[in-house]
Amino acid sequence: MFKGFNGETVLLVIGVLLTWLIFVLGVAKLAQFYLLMSQARREVDTNLTGIANQLGKLQTLVAELLKEQRRTSRLIADLTDLKKAEMTGEYEIVETPIDGNIVLQNSEEQQV
Repeated sequence: MFKGFNGETVLLVIGVLLTWLIFVLGVAKLAQFYLLMSQARREVDTNLTGIANQLGKLQTLVAELLKEQRRTSRLIADLTDLKKAEMTGEYEIVETPIDGNIVLQNSEEQQV
């Protein structure tokens, strides 16, 4: 067919061309995979940001509920102590003195 080309050389050239074609197709598939992974990463980053915001709101809500639960528990304990004192007749009267000077100073400051 061609002068200077024998069968082995032709097969070698065909083999090299097929190998090069397979290599180029592999690089193209790898590039496509990389693009898909970068797009998936952007989506995951966006989702993580949204989840972080929701978790922050949830944490704030749980903190508020915990404060309310503590207040409720304290009020129930005080009410229980009061009912116990009513039932046993053990009242504790606490008198707090009112300093007249402080009251007058506060009223004078409000007038100025």
